[in-house]
Amino acid sequence: MIRISYSDKPFHELNLEGSNLELSQLQSDIDRFCGAAEPSIEFAADSDFDPHPYTHRLSRLRLSKSIDKLLVAVQHDCLMISGRPDLLELFATNLPYDAQHTSTVPYHVHFQHLGCEDYISEQSLDIILSLAKQLLT
Repeated sequence: MIRISYSDKPFHELNLEGSNLELSQLQSDIDRFCGAAEPSIEFAADSDFDPHPYTHRLSRLRLSKSIDKLLVAVQHDCLMISGRPDLLELFATNLPYDAQHTSTVPYHVHFQHLGCEDYISEQSLDIILSLAKQLLT
């Protein structure tokens, strides 16, 4: 199950993390949602983990279709992402579902307004999309 971590002090920081399989499934679910008629969809996220170094864990991800640029926001314990379907698909393609770990630093992608002004709202929170480190057994 994906994990969503959030800090609001001193800065707003967001991290969405999952394994290759979890991120691949989320990417497929978002693509399917974008082609469907429903205006919004919600996914459960893991709520039983230590969010450190973040201060909060969010238990839900809600996607909503709109006619606007992408907007990433937090409301209560929910990560809210809204935007045009083609831009929601852009978000999905940035999930590192097919990445491999090549160093001790977890593989991640910064998804932010800077550099993507045509697609992401100025009011949007920046988010880090992370590939979870695999535990060796």
